[in-house]
Amino acid sequence: MVKDFCVSGRKNNEPIRILHIISGDLWAGAAVQVYHTLSALSTSDQLYLICAVFNDGILKKGLEKMNIETVLLDERKFNFISMLLRLKKLIQAERPHIIHVHAVKEHFLGKVSTILAHRKIPVIRTVHGDRSVSEGLALGKYVRSKVVVSLDNFLIKNLAEVVIAVSKDMEDGFLAYKVRGKVYQIYNAVNTSEFDFEDNVRAVREKYEVNDHFWIGTAARLVGVKNQRMLIEAGKILLDKGIPFKISIFGNGPLKQDLQRLIERYELSSTVFLHGFEPEVHPVLNALDVFVLCSLNEGIPMALLEAMYMRTPVVCTAVGGMKEVIEDGVNGMLVPSNDSSSLADCLAKLYENQEMARRLGRNARATIEERFSLDKTLTNLCRVYGEVLTQ
Repeated sequence: MVKDFCVSGRKNNEPIRILHIISGDLWAGAAVQVYHTLSALSTSDQLYLICAVFNDGILKKGLEKMNIETVLLDERKFNFISMLLRLKKLIQAERPHIIHVHAVKEHFLGKVSTILAHRKIPVIRTVHGDRSVSEGLALGKYVRSKVVVSLDNFLIKNLAEVVIAVSKDMEDGFLAYKVRGKVYQIYNAVNTSEFDFEDNVRAVREKYEVNDHFWIGTAARLVGVKNQRMLIEAGKILLDKGIPFKISIFGNGPLKQDLQRLIERYELSSTVFLHGFEPEVHPVLNALDVFVLCSLNEGIPMALLEAMYMRTPVVCTAVGGMKEVIEDGVNGMLVPSNDSSSLADCLAKLYENQEMARRLGRNARATIEERFSLDKTLTNLCRVYGEVLTQ
């Protein structure tokens, strides 16, 4: 746990008041990272944290348990104008020195509410991952998503004082895009104190009936960019190879029915399973024989970092920030995007060579400890906070 912070820009030893704004609708990468970040930052007497969330979910409950001031602006009850006015009142009451936002809706509401509140407050935007339009959407939702992505691009380029990219690949993109604000690259990080599941492996494998199988798993939203289709196609190849495997896909999303139809078309219904969202996914990651991400693009996925810390061998497509985490054949395996044959070959190799799998797992743990520690990430974040206040 991070204990000491050095934040420049403080006046009269007054704590820096930071308002985080996040949807909190999904317990996924961004929400998990915000939870761990605020949990560690809350130990500092140099910072006072407030978090506005738009949904009464796992994130809100977790922050409240840590006694972090958490305000619910329920998007299911309030329309856009009501949320904007409530956020304006919150800013007037709390008088934050910095507003830190984590997605497009939060960014827009945060920026406009500061204008309405007549406050000149710097806005920091962390971009956690891909912002493209998902496949498989109905026409109306597709058009809406296109508008949202265009708005997001405008906000990032023109209205954020600081943009934080979670990968160097993403940082390079923002620099080429010539955003107005300063761009920082800060990796996501793992809170290693959260993990202790060694005794649960047998029980988890029994729950999912995979005791005698090579258990392959993934955890991500069922959307086009995550490309679970590639894993299902690899499953068809593994079946033809005669490998006794099972594939578990955790997550919800608009492509669930399409993926289920693909599973049935390949006659994989007894081998590949869509389990839906699993709130306690850490014990599952720990019990897998291999963790897979087939994304078409990525930032730095939290599930990948967590699986690596638990010494679970990982296989990923060589895209986005995952190329910055994985050194092929050293701490994991990389395959070309949309190449199900290469994925199947990698999985078969891990099944056949358990010593290699264990070596990859050990090196994966070392990578997380050396490069993706919470201490390092939060030290960099506090440096950004200090620089923002002195600009």
